[in-house]
Amino acid sequence: MMFTTSRGIALILGLAIASVTVAFLSIMEAATPTLLVVAWSMAFASAYLLTLVTLEFLIFKEIANIYSLLEKIQKKRPDWPKG
Repeated sequence: MMFTTSRGIALILGLAIASVTVAFLSIMEAATPTLLVVAWSMAFASAYLLTLVTLEFLIFKEIANIYSLLEKIQKKRPDWPKG
């Protein structure tokens, strides 16, 4: 499923952050459609990239390291419970 990967989570958060940003900007009378499109694009791009990098390198990479460490422990101890 796409929504459990770092890209899926970053996509959802990017869309939500960009939408909230544009919603608040649209309250202003001086907000033109061009301004709203540019603001949505910039907010989505920055939120998506920052969230993706954060999730990928700080969380999912560490989880993969933990799983590989657990596999090494299971190989050393054959009586270890398998789940």
